[in-house]
Amino acid sequence: MQELIAFIKDRNRDPVIETALHALQTLAAKVPMELSAQIEAETRAPTIVISGLEEADNRMLPSQHQADVENKVTKILDVLNVQCRPSAVFRIGKIDNSRLVKVLLPSAYHWRSALANARLLRSSSFSNVFIRRSMTSEERKHDFGREESSSYDNRRGS
Repeated sequence: MQELIAFIKDRNRDPVIETALHALQTLAAKVPMELSAQIEAETRAPTIVISGLEEADNRMLPSQHQADVENKVTKILDVLNVQCRPSAVFRIGKIDNSRLVKVLLPSAYHWRSALANARLLRSSSFSNVFIRRSMTSEERKHDFGREESSSYDNRRGS
């Protein structure tokens, strides 16, 4: 798109066309960023993040690791009374004992059900496992700041 605009600009000296091309160039620069942000938001929307899920033995094959995490996620969804097969399940981050698990659910309905029933994990064999919605780094910073502020207010007795 940018090449086409540059080509037209080189061939045409009409000031009205140049103004229109400048506006078109500005718009064209915004569209890919907004589109990619929208796609990322739609992908993140029905996604939950699970923390506290133990890693499989590191001597296992990668395919066995994946099968293990998928099996554990299926059991968690059973506890949460969410009847679906996740679209994607994978661990994120460097290999250690506490990697997060991202779970892409097939619909917003399943996502809301999982988050609404998260309290059921406390009285199950997954009492040390926690789930939350997937968030951008900015959302996590904002959320963390809000929690810190609430914690401070609670300590002060406000």
